[in-house]
Amino acid sequence: MTKTVEQVLERVDAKQRNRISGFKARVTFLDRMLVIATRQRRLHSMNVLKAKLADTTKALKRAEYLYKHTGWL
Repeated sequence: MTKTVEQVLERVDAKQRNRISGFKARVTFLDRMLVIATRQRRLHSMNVLKAKLADTTKALKRAEYLYKHTGWL
């Protein structure tokens, strides 16, 4: 079965939207973990989570920008 160009582009588009959704889910998860670490006053965990959250947020913003302006990640 031969796929049309539109079908291939739809599939690629769906994969990229899923990637952005994954980044958003990871940011939410890390944010919740940071709140728990803050409540328990675990300094090392807080610092690690803050770094991961910053990296993931940066990657999310980059992915959203690329997708918005080019349609590709």
